[in-house]
Amino acid sequence: MDVREYRSADLDACRHLYAQLVAHHREIYDDATIGGDDPGAGFDDYLSIPERVMTWVATDGDTILGLTGLLWDGTEATIEPVVVDRHRRGNGIGRRLIETAIDESRRRGATDVNLKPVARNASAIQVFHELGVRTLGHLQLFMSLDRDASYWRVGPELHGRPFDC
Repeated sequence: MDVREYRSADLDACRHLYAQLVAHHREIYDDATIGGDDPGAGFDDYLSIPERVMTWVATDGDTILGLTGLLWDGTEATIEPVVVDRHRRGNGIGRRLIETAIDESRRRGATDVNLKPVARNASAIQVFHELGVRTLGHLQLFMSLDRDASYWRVGPELHGRPFDC
């Protein structure tokens, strides 16, 4: 497996991977509306983010196995998204992509590196933690006004308070 910079010729494969990420979020949240009618279009939106400075793909020959990117704001880097083909997860591809983005963040002089997984993405959180990402920074708390409380799963406790996810 190799990691290289994204090329415009990678668009279709990366849109497909992004659609897999949306499908994963739909599955873990049991919500078919996540990502809208064209879940791969989220990758197009990602490409247009002004803060995006780098995007990489993991490859095996001509096959794209995963992708990640680096967003930049002042001296803070955000690694977003991190996507690995659903048939190749658990083989260190995401880890290698994240390490590439962290190395680039260091090279650029970042003071902090942010990762923003959704709360139910336990496998991503586990990999991030194994890579040494163990400091909680910003939290996003919300109250759902259109879902029954039974929809939510028991989540972590923080500062002695229980949360759902």
